[in-house]
Amino acid sequence: MHSIRMALLGALVTLAACGKSDWPGEKERTLEEGHAPTPYTAEQLRDACPSGHVRVFEIESAGGFVIKKRYRFLDADELGVTIESTVEGPAKQAPTSSRATWRELQANASFPKDSTQISEKRVETPAGTFDCLRYVVKSEENGKSVVKYLDFARELPGMPVRMTLEFDGQKVSAMTLVRLDSE
Repeated sequence: MHSIRMALLGALVTLAACGKSDWPGEKERTLEEGHAPTPYTAEQLRDACPSGHVRVFEIESAGGFVIKKRYRFLDADELGVTIESTVEGPAKQAPTSSRATWRELQANASFPKDSTQISEKRVETPAGTFDCLRYVVKSEENGKSVVKYLDFARELPGMPVRMTLEFDGQKVSAMTLVRLDSE
């Protein structure tokens, strides 16, 4: 269940951010009062996630179950994009897809300022080494402490290149970028 939760959060965050450009200021990246700035603007996401862009992630649950999930960007235009997700390997499933605006994707990485810490971190993944903005987002769910660690690569707008979810200090799932492709 936590793997699914991480995959869904990853898909939403991916949609919120998909290249490298001059870095916009906090004002351009802050979507609502009381929220921290997002890692990318809607325009950065649009420019970095054209039709045919593909990202493959390894998702691991606390029990050690690992799947690979492929996100493919389709029908990208000025307003938004369709994202198709497919589980690869032995747990293969039929693709699912959804359409979102670039602004909706950006909003997936908008978190309350009071519960979000942002720092810089160099992150190594199978897909490469990235200079990242690390978002540590703390909350509470059913009386338990929840911490999300999201590493957004500056040069690769889109989903975080690495994301970890902890409940009460225990890692319950992790998602890591393993491959970038284009079609």
